[in-house]
Amino acid sequence: MAMPGGGVAKFLLPALLQKALPLLTLPIFTALMAPAQYGQAMVLVTGFMLGTVLASFGQDTVLYHDAGTLSGGERVHGLRSSAILTLFLTSTVSAFFSVAVFFSRLSIFGIGSDVLATELVAIAIYCIGFVPAVALYRIERMALRFALVQLGFVFSQLAVRLCLILSMDNSLLAWAIADVAAAAVAAVLGFPILRRNMNLGHLSSRLLAKGIRMGGPMVPSKLAQWIGSLSDRLIISAKAGVAAGGVYSLGSQISFSASSIIVEICRYFLPEYAACVSQGKRAALARVFAIELGLISLISSAVGVVGPSVVVLLFPSEYSRAASVAVILSFAVVLNGIQFVVVDFVSVGLGETGRIWVFTTIGAGFSIIGNLVLVPIIGLEGGAWTSVATAGVVLMMVGWKYRRELSFFGFIRRKTVLILSLNSIIVFGSVVIRRFDTGVGLELVALVALAAVGWWGVRSDVSAHKSSSLRVADAIDSAPNFLIPPQTIEVRKS
Repeated sequence: MAMPGGGVAKFLLPALLQKALPLLTLPIFTALMAPAQYGQAMVLVTGFMLGTVLASFGQDTVLYHDAGTLSGGERVHGLRSSAILTLFLTSTVSAFFSVAVFFSRLSIFGIGSDVLATELVAIAIYCIGFVPAVALYRIERMALRFALVQLGFVFSQLAVRLCLILSMDNSLLAWAIADVAAAAVAAVLGFPILRRNMNLGHLSSRLLAKGIRMGGPMVPSKLAQWIGSLSDRLIISAKAGVAAGGVYSLGSQISFSASSIIVEICRYFLPEYAACVSQGKRAALARVFAIELGLISLISSAVGVVGPSVVVLLFPSEYSRAASVAVILSFAVVLNGIQFVVVDFVSVGLGETGRIWVFTTIGAGFSIIGNLVLVPIIGLEGGAWTSVATAGVVLMMVGWKYRRELSFFGFIRRKTVLILSLNSIIVFGSVVIRRFDTGVGLELVALVALAAVGWWGVRSDVSAHKSSSLRVADAIDSAPNFLIPPQTIEVRKS
């Protein structure tokens, strides 16, 4: 399935850089900040992620699903306008809470109200600027402007953060101000496409209600998903102190950055999900699944194989325990990555958002209980193993619920089992190798071997995807119906 507008690299590389650069600069910030300060900064990062989920109100999902299912006029001036308006309203609420928090003198984990209020401002600007801009630029395949928003955000964030931490006594306030600056840059760069797609004259209460009905259920779903992924940081900080939370956060930040890269890979294919389902393109979607799974397996294996050595070589000795956390969390990376693919397929492809929150909420509860039980018993590793178990539980529940649709569109097949088996073998093998060789030589050999085998497994899918004559833009414009013909498969309705 060839991509209009210049292919995969023009969209994936900026998105991957936006996620990878914070990881590459971690040695700088961990050298400038004590583990306790870094732990507080990671609490801010967690709050930022959860806050953006609330404030975005699932409208990015609405935009992606809308891209493959509506006619041109209604798509451009209908649901798009309602989604942007909803984001304006929720961002206004976030700004209001910022003022309330500032005057309330609220403090969390030793983080002052001025820092919390500043982070809420960053969330408000991010959700009305970055969130809709990257979605619309990706949907319309405007590669250069997409790259400007992605890279403008991350470069301004890191540059301002570094300058302010070096010049200010309050490093946490510097961290939050950098988030505001980066969000503002993204909002400015994304303003042209927001202005073009926002037309109040084409709004209607029907479309506004439709966008809210579809996006609303994604809020508890994504919120629970992030709580399940990030509750370990907060509980370890509360139980063992923010210094221990900082050490754990380094290991989890490596795995989280890998998961973020996987999310960007999955987002690239989002417009294809709705188009393939609407036209019943089973083979095309099966190829997309295979490519995604191959990349997920390679990235998660890299975390397990190279991550521990990176911790030992690049970070201060007080962070050494993060190495064992990184190995364990590599299993969570692959499970969460597959979960992202399945949830995206269900929510964007099938258009079912009403039930996913049930599974992710159960997973969040499982994560909180598991961390409360295991962290006091086995320490930092307890949080890591809880994350692995949580990811597996949610994946099994969602996969079982939609097993028929997943099987029909080629997600469940022998190649899936092969890829996951290779991933498990390479990570377990790296653990054994590290007991005999503390360097990275044998591990890199193993990783290269995995990459070769993984490429052999998906090479035919990649070739077919490149040579396919079906373009996403054509599929979007010609898709007559959201659901595939009922005689082929009956898709559940929420």
